[in-house]
Amino acid sequence: MAEAGSATKQVRIRAHNPYLHRDRHLITRETLQLIKLLRAEGIDVVVEPAGEELDYVVRKGVIEFLQQPLVLTLIGVPISIVSGVIANWITEQLRINRRKAPESSETNIVLETTETGTTVRFDHRGEKIDDAQFNKVMELFNRAHEASRSPDWGKPGYDRPLYLEHTHTMVGWAKLIGDGDVTRAKCVITDDDTWERWQKGELRGFSIAGIVEKSTCSICNGDYRACNHMTGRYYDGKECMNRIDKLTLTDVSIVRDPINSECIAHGPQRTEEGSRKSRKKKPHR
Repeated sequence: MAEAGSATKQVRIRAHNPYLHRDRHLITRETLQLIKLLRAEGIDVVVEPAGEELDYVVRKGVIEFLQQPLVLTLIGVPISIVSGVIANWITEQLRINRRKAPESSETNIVLETTETGTTVRFDHRGEKIDDAQFNKVMELFNRAHEASRSPDWGKPGYDRPLYLEHTHTMVGWAKLIGDGDVTRAKCVITDDDTWERWQKGELRGFSIAGIVEKSTCSICNGDYRACNHMTGRYYDGKECMNRIDKLTLTDVSIVRDPINSECIAHGPQRTEEGSRKSRKKKPHR
């Protein structure tokens, strides 16, 4: 990403990182797409803290991208320009994810700028928000960071967290088992509500997430993170493809509708770990 410098038009992004415990500088794939759109408008974009190597997170399945906290600080850029870019970005994401347009209050995107020495904040549509609304978004940052630093991190036999629908709500533990071209997930559900939803058929399968450390753009053959090309778009009649060269699997989510119809959960069994006598919730496998 571009470094902070003498650019008169700049956006600084305080990105949500669900993997703070891994000491990585991360953004989501959707945030990277937004960054590319802003750069195409001639806006310098810096992901804070500036200067660190940036990787991005990809997920397979339904992505609640509008629910992830995202704060953009505008320097020398009119709110109308950025809100317009975001509006087009949201429309495209809704089309890709087959979602209906949300109400303004359903998103956690904040734009902030300085007017006469005072910080003023807006939602993604360019409408002013108050301190209470902003604090609500910041609480999401704090909750995700606290979960990632949990003292109970790690469980014997399981090396990855199990999340609910790709949110920061942790509902158990998982272990990914590779078998040739197939990856299986062995999971333990520790949250009773999630277990009940699974039994009722509301949660049917799994979805994985991973950190992309190296990827190549098919249009320019350069680093996909650094160029302005976007997957699915055509350039001189050629579709842009993103070749992922290095990916680290990070976690598993239990979801309602897995994008891969074969990623369905099988074989639920109750375990005797954490008995009720010890006042611990009984995990479910």
